[in-house]
Amino acid sequence: MQLSSTILNFKACFRLSLAYDYWMAEVCVKCGQRRPSRLCPPLGGLICSQCCGQSRRRTVDCPDECRFFLAGWREAVGRLVQFAGDWRFEREWFDVLNNLRLVLVRTRFRLVSNLDLALVRSALTSVAEMIRARMTGLIYETSSPVPGIQSIIDELTWIVESHEHGKKGLRPVAASDLLSCLLYLERQLRCAADQGKDGKEVFDILAQSVSRTLIGSGVSDNDGPIFQRGPGLVS
Repeated sequence: MQLSSTILNFKACFRLSLAYDYWMAEVCVKCGQRRPSRLCPPLGGLICSQCCGQSRRRTVDCPDECRFFLAGWREAVGRLVQFAGDWRFEREWFDVLNNLRLVLVRTRFRLVSNLDLALVRSALTSVAEMIRARMTGLIYETSSPVPGIQSIIDELTWIVESHEHGKKGLRPVAASDLLSCLLYLERQLRCAADQGKDGKEVFDILAQSVSRTLIGSGVSDNDGPIFQRGPGLVS
């Protein structure tokens, strides 16, 4: 009984300490100007709501379990659906779409910083054509003389083949369904471009619509070309 009481008192003091730190914090650790309103674990301090929204998965590698990130995630996926698509398809192929989008985001953040929507759409189309050809029994490998496109093709191909064969703990998915997912993403990006959205804006949305790691029951984040550089999006 005495031990339980001591633990409860410790927890109460800890909560009071956090509350005190919150109210005593004068400025946001990000901008150094506005009053903070929430804790940001990646920054190790308190930040204001404006910096939270502006930095989320852009310059701050938010954890997936952050409630503010989750709220932003729902909004980001909703914006992608507004470009083109539907929630039913998003729900049915949630893990596949997440993993394909994740390699696009990581490729831009880590390999090809000037990646634009036209290059990404070209890579998605190339991989889709490869799958369509293989479905007919042809041995088909896709390549591009443009380095940026080839980087995306390599990453997308690894994800597609891993899903198709159920490798690395990813859900096994039929080639025809993978083809549909690739064409779905290409259509979203094409519609975004038609609506006047530039690459930076769309990639900001994509970064806020994905998890930090691949979604799969036993997947390792150190697998695959781009994933050998460690977890995280903006690191």
